[in-house]
Amino acid sequence: MKLTTCFPGKRRDRHILLKSVVLTLDKRSEYTELEVNPKLQLWLQNVDGHLHLDHVDLRRHLIDEEFLGRSKDGSRYWVAVSSRHQLVFDPEIEEVDVHRLLSQERARLERKEEEFLRTDQKTEAG
Repeated sequence: MKLTTCFPGKRRDRHILLKSVVLTLDKRSEYTELEVNPKLQLWLQNVDGHLHLDHVDLRRHLIDEEFLGRSKDGSRYWVAVSSRHQLVFDPEIEEVDVHRLLSQERARLERKEEEFLRTDQKTEAG
């Protein structure tokens, strides 16, 4: 069973989530919409559908909360290195490999579910 949720309402929670998205992007690069969309889709895929959100909504949240900059004509996107509206994160957060962390957590949850199913089968058999 998948737990799904809406986009966080609390600013702190939104910023943690959005920071995890921009950590998957190269801070030194500019992206076209065609380049940034697959990266956002991959992030959404890695959170395994737990959010009721598509890449367009995610991009809008990133821009609105100033985690992602956009040119006036909408043709270029970049990671906003800092903003007066963003929460301040510990500099060490920049070293987090979000995709690896999500993969490890997914594997942990799968092991936990397998263990539960084995225990449940033993209970039913006994």
